[in-house]
Amino acid sequence: MQLSVVVPLVVTVFVAATGYAATYLTNLRLARRKDHLDRVNRQLSELYGPLYAQAEAVDRAWRKFADGGGNPWTALAPVTTEHAATWRLWMSTVFMPLNRRMVETVVSHADLLREDTIPEPLKELCAHVACYEPIVARWQEDGYDSVQVDDHVSIAGNFPRRELDDCLSPRPHEIRQ
Repeated sequence: MQLSVVVPLVVTVFVAATGYAATYLTNLRLARRKDHLDRVNRQLSELYGPLYAQAEAVDRAWRKFADGGGNPWTALAPVTTEHAATWRLWMSTVFMPLNRRMVETVVSHADLLREDTIPEPLKELCAHVACYEPIVARWQEDGYDSVQVDDHVSIAGNFPRRELDDCLSPRPHEIRQ
């Protein structure tokens, strides 16, 4: 074979192979970027967005409740049967339904967490709600009228609002990649 035939043939094959490789790598990078963007969109629409909205609803409802007297067990005055009944009503009809939805969102979309493990504030949320379940069930018993603090608050402590805020806050540096 003559050099005048081989060199153009080799150059043509090299240019074609280089073009194919560049196209392949570009398409691979674009596919990875699209997959990442799709995951971020799912995280926002199915996990972090709903959790944030639910946490905001709980927070605003709590502030309205607190404006009307709030948690009777933090006051210095003795708790009356009426205060305890109001607490049970708000917990049963407002806070626990919202809290349960938050737990359901965490459990059903845990695969979308940014972290490899469940963050502590979400674990605390789940524990808080789980520890309230027997208390709320007890309130449904006929003639229930206790005013004792242990019969009205979770052994898991207070709702982890500040910790949830930190956990649910947007992290723009994680979105760009």
